[in-house]
Amino acid sequence: MVVFPRRTRNQISRADLDRFARVFRKCARNDMELTREQFQKMVSSQNKYFVDRAFTIFDRSGSGKVSLDEYVDTLNQLMGTDNEGAIQFLFHIYDENGERYTSFFL
Repeated sequence: MVVFPRRTRNQISRADLDRFARVFRKCARNDMELTREQFQKMVSSQNKYFVDRAFTIFDRSGSGKVSLDEYVDTLNQLMGTDNEGAIQFLFHIYDENGERYTSFFL
């Protein structure tokens, strides 16, 4: 069982974390890590570029799989009580090489 920290200013609620963890466990099955294919099934976007970039951001260790800790930490950043985490997440979608500017223009 995963123990989540108490809610602070930039964290989502424990109830939401528990709900996200249940979804993660259902998709990951017994592995407790999501492959790219499992992640793609879980994400509602049909945009392959977005899903691939989001997977790369969630896979902080670069292992090719997303652990529950990586998943929860990234969701905390994305869904915190302010918009900064969400803006940073979306910026990183298009900052492909980590140089702190967008590599892709719409």
